Amino acid sequence: MNSNVRYEYKFLLNYCEYEIIKNHVAMFMSPDKKNLSNYYPIMSLYFDTNNFDFYEQKIEGLQEHNKVRLRQYKSYFDKGEKVYLESKQKRGMTQIKKRVFFSTYSLAIESLSDTKTYFGALNLSKGLQPTVLVKYERLAYESFSDDRRLRVTFDRNLKSEHPNSIMKNSANILEINGNEYIIMEVKYSEKRLPLYLTKILKYYNFQNTSISKYQLGLDFITGRSSKEG
Repeated sequence: MNSNVRYEYKFLLNYCEYEIIKNHVAMFMSPDKKNLSNYYPIMSLYFDTNNFDFYEQKIEGLQEHNKVRLRQYKSYFDKGEKVYLESKQKRGMTQIKKRVFFSTYSLAIESLSDTKTYFGALNLSKGLQPTVLVKYERLAYESFSDDRRLRVTFDRNLKSEHPNSIMKNSANILEINGNEYIIMEVKYSEKRLPLYLTKILKYYNFQNTSISKYQLGLDFITGRSSKEG
């Protein structure tokens, strides 16, 4: 199991803001190996408790909250393809991410019954169940310095579906009043951002937000109204 500690900022950008900062980022960072300057698909099947504890932690604005998901890099969920079982533990601005690779969806689900593993023990204590399928497209840039990794990602065309309707399409959640929005995430493994990125964010006055794809997705399919608006 891979585990790493990192820091994370999120920003909700309109299309003009996205074009501006993407061009700046491309001057200093390289496209990651998945996309080579193109968007690639991501699908995440999120898990929660019967009482939606992880969701409630998020909308209540708790400094400590958790997420558990299965992830595939495909435009549709394929149970015969490889998946990643992941957890994200947020502690303020610090995030601990754990990740395990499985060759099929079935093996990943079976692992949740193995109480000797991290995810199996978590499932035993929380009673996890699939709650929402979230899909979107990502453009990613990264850089390395002394083994410290910096990633900037742009996510668009966010959609969500009930877990039992995996093959169906839904509306773009990030399209508001006819305008498309993009979620930018800045992820890094040291406490301070590179100076060039700090200057860009400060110059354009981009504001950090606690936006969550899981929260947006669950709000959409259930008609919930979150406390964050």
